[in-house]
Amino acid sequence: MNIIGEVVKHKSFGIGKIIEFKEQRISIKFETSTDIKKFNYPESIGSFLELDNAKLYDKVLENQIIFALTDAKYKRLNVVKG
Repeated sequence: MNIIGEVVKHKSFGIGKIIEFKEQRISIKFETSTDIKKFNYPESIGSFLELDNAKLYDKVLENQIIFALTDAKYKRLNVVKG
């Protein structure tokens, strides 16, 4: 999924663009800051960040569900192994 270049909104930082997506981290350049801010993907979408692209937001929600189910599976396996 290509989310580089997508516009996001943050409550404190304002409007920004995703400039990098690597290893479940997104880097965003906000208009009001010279610093590049990094956020966990997909957890930050919907909680810290809002996407302008509604169709892409639906795909991110799907990814959040997949990540949550995968995480729950690994936690359950570790408990069983432990």
